[in-house]
Amino acid sequence: MDNSLLNLGGFLIGGLAIFLLGMNFTSDGLQKLAGASMKNVMTRLTHNRVIGAITGAGMTAVVQSSSFVSVMVVGFASARLLNLSQAASLIVGINVGATITAQIIAFQVAVLSMPLIALGVCLYLFAKKEGWHFSGQVLFGLGMLFLGLEYMKDAFAPLKDNPAFYEFFITYGDNIFLALIVGIITTMIIQASSAIIGISIALAASGMIGFAGAVAIVLGSNIGTTLTAQIAALKMNRTAKRAALFHTVFNVTGVVWIMLFFGVFLRFVDAVTPNEADPEHIARHIANAHTIFNVLNMVVFLLVLPYLVRLVEIILPKAKYHKGKGLYPLHTAYLLAPDIAIMQVKLACIEMLELSRDNFQKYSQKNEDIINENRKNISEYLGKISRTDLTEKQSQKVPVLLHIVNDIEAIADEIKDIPGVSLNNRLSPILDEIDGFLKDIVGLLKNPVRNKVIKLEKSLIEFRLKKLDKVKYQGDVVHSLHDLTRRVANIAVSSREV
Repeated sequence: MDNSLLNLGGFLIGGLAIFLLGMNFTSDGLQKLAGASMKNVMTRLTHNRVIGAITGAGMTAVVQSSSFVSVMVVGFASARLLNLSQAASLIVGINVGATITAQIIAFQVAVLSMPLIALGVCLYLFAKKEGWHFSGQVLFGLGMLFLGLEYMKDAFAPLKDNPAFYEFFITYGDNIFLALIVGIITTMIIQASSAIIGISIALAASGMIGFAGAVAIVLGSNIGTTLTAQIAALKMNRTAKRAALFHTVFNVTGVVWIMLFFGVFLRFVDAVTPNEADPEHIARHIANAHTIFNVLNMVVFLLVLPYLVRLVEIILPKAKYHKGKGLYPLHTAYLLAPDIAIMQVKLACIEMLELSRDNFQKYSQKNEDIINENRKNISEYLGKISRTDLTEKQSQKVPVLLHIVNDIEAIADEIKDIPGVSLNNRLSPILDEIDGFLKDIVGLLKNPVRNKVIKLEKSLIEFRLKKLDKVKYQGDVVHSLHDLTRRVANIAVSSREV
């Protein structure tokens, strides 16, 4: 093979790798700077669909990753922090926020790549405050993004003079349906729509494809990017699956109606964008096409949002049979968003505690195997979380959750001694009061409130001193009940930290 082609291939693959690394660093740094407040923002600003869409756009623009935000939305829907209508309003805005990447690229500020990398490295390595450290990560990522794009453009440029490549792109480069399919498939494979948009801009800026073909690739990337949320929702509940399906239906429908008026759409973009769509200025035309397409979709679909939500509910109706509690799904897709992963672990702990309480109420051990399996799964999953790049606050929650899950398993083990005393009338009031404590701790794990935690701690101390210590009963039952209530107190204290 021609050495020049090998060199070009190396520049292209290397440029794409640098671009993807830059996107990853930028998005990861921005997520750490903004991620902690995303839960509160999402749950509070989605009761109005217009505000919800603006919130979704803003979130995605801030963290620079539509995949990250879509996984968060699906995760919150799974945790029932968002209903389907709230999730849908956020999803409508996600695509608009994602267009900021193409707009940044279109400024063609490759000259800033090295200064940004230098400044970013200095902050990343030497800044003592965590916020400055993450800011350095963002700047370094942006510099790498610009540098990678420049390498890709340089790699594509000489291909214009190669007869085989020239013939191929002349024949197929402006076949918008083929370009659309290319955009869908490549985005599904790479799982980074921003990278595909960067490649389409590089191709167009090098004269390899025209404006129409580049825009069609970008439209395809809008469909391909929905795969991330679909994968994340595979093992989640029905609300999460509906949110992921809505994301796909919304993006596919939006692309279909724009394709029906594709020529008109391109002429409109040309009309509102300065300069001709020649290789020198085409990046701005592609970026504007991406933004205009998604803003139009947001406006159109906000008008019919309730009907689209209803369509998704018809396609995915409620499950006819409610499955009993069991192993809580801890999907690896959550690891993309550590805050979501940590929240899912907390939900798994709540379910494990409810299974333990069910054993206590029925004086049985029917859930024992499931509880033990949950503890194993949660512990392993916390290990996976700890190996991701966490903020200091996220890192502190991992060992706390590990203590909680171990305390819950210990509670379940102590409950094994209860069946033998269930018929003793003297112990019935004691057991009823302990069941109340178990109910309270489930509520505190769901919604930790400082005053309620303090009140429960005081109640447990008083209960052990004034009631449990005065119980006279043969065997280790009282000792087990003491240990059980001590574990409940441990979880109460820990609930304030997660």
